[in-house]
Amino acid sequence: MSIKNSFKLLLNRFDIVGEILLFLLIFFVLFCGLGAIYVQPIIQAAVDLDFNEGVVQFYSAVLSKSEFEIILDRIKDILINIKSIFIGDKGLILKTVLVPVLFFLTFNLLCNMYELPLCKVLEARMSANAKISLIGNVISLSGKSAVYVLVKLLFTLIADAIIVLAMWGSYKLLLLSSMPLLIPFVELLVILVLISLKKCFTVTWVQNMIVGEKNIFKAFGKSTKDGFSHFWSTFAGHFVCWLIVIVVNVLMALLTFGVGLIVSVPVSILFIKLLEMTSYYSWNNKRYYLDGSTIVGPKQILTEKLD
Repeated sequence: MSIKNSFKLLLNRFDIVGEILLFLLIFFVLFCGLGAIYVQPIIQAAVDLDFNEGVVQFYSAVLSKSEFEIILDRIKDILINIKSIFIGDKGLILKTVLVPVLFFLTFNLLCNMYELPLCKVLEARMSANAKISLIGNVISLSGKSAVYVLVKLLFTLIADAIIVLAMWGSYKLLLLSSMPLLIPFVELLVILVLISLKKCFTVTWVQNMIVGEKNIFKAFGKSTKDGFSHFWSTFAGHFVCWLIVIVVNVLMALLTFGVGLIVSVPVSILFIKLLEMTSYYSWNNKRYYLDGSTIVGPKQILTEKLD
């Protein structure tokens, strides 16, 4: 696993960042549109019963530093209003339960549709130094991507639940040990360790599907074998990679009031995927283009002079 070669590929293939950004913008528009459809019945019911008026009165009471009893009355008014919303529309209870589920499924389905197409784009660049369209492949591979995303979601739910529980457990332990100042550092360490372990299972999953042409389950099995056969390089490589990604994105968010994330997020996505691609090519003894004239072999670098 070569972070150095991944970084070189990132610089030499930086134009792909623009395509990833375009995909993210399309995803954002679609997600917001579908989100509006999901929450519209709830919003409409709240508007019909003047729910917003209760919220405004609550904030007015808080901002004017009213007595606690008055603030409590405003909270009670909001709760009564919420109860009235659901009494007025019995079906709204089911809709309210379904909305978070639909949001979660829609987000995962749309957000991860880029993985197989991006792998296809990177394979063309690294294997033949050829350019193909990311958005075009998102459309052509949409069926295969949808199946992959849904299967991956089952694994992600289990893995992410373990990560959340571990973070919550470490948080509670630090509170009990009277060391709250260590919480940010320990939580960062926990999430980096667990994400790196998670990547040992999925490090070459997509690559085995696209480049290795395996079905989704055989590809996952091969990816798990790859990750644990090269455990320390996989774990350490992703630990360092995710540390860089988190630090860079946090700094960009703070220093540019969030505007810098427009560039740093797609760059981070490409960097992580290139790390996975270089791992796959190295572990399978495949050569790949580092740039337009340099081919990296399994054990050496060969330079071709292209006309």
